[in-house]
Amino acid sequence: MASEIEQKDLMFPNPNDPSCIRVDWDKIAETDQQYLAEGFVFLGFTDFEVATLSGEEYPAQKEAIEFGKKIGAEVILIASHTTGINEDSKTPWIGYSIGFYERKATLAAKLDRDNKQ
Repeated sequence: MASEIEQKDLMFPNPNDPSCIRVDWDKIAETDQQYLAEGFVFLGFTDFEVATLSGEEYPAQKEAIEFGKKIGAEVILIASHTTGINEDSKTPWIGYSIGFYERKATLAAKLDRDNKQ
């Protein structure tokens, strides 16, 4: 189970090293609204389903972080839940929802820099 977000979780110093936060599936919308209210901009999301073979709880986290770095995300929210059982391997199918966020101030600074070039 994911923990509640604390104020310290909203402080991210380096957009080249996004923080990955695990969120309970039923708290996705609430957590999204909390980040938006705290001055973050929603960059985008992805939803997908995979069969787990490795036994990892969040096998998509590494890929999410790499993609987040490419788009300048400072925060990555990851939520997952079991959607069924893979009949062939008898392992669970896991549904993921991954959201990418950046602070408004960081985005504004990037836009300002780009406009000056």
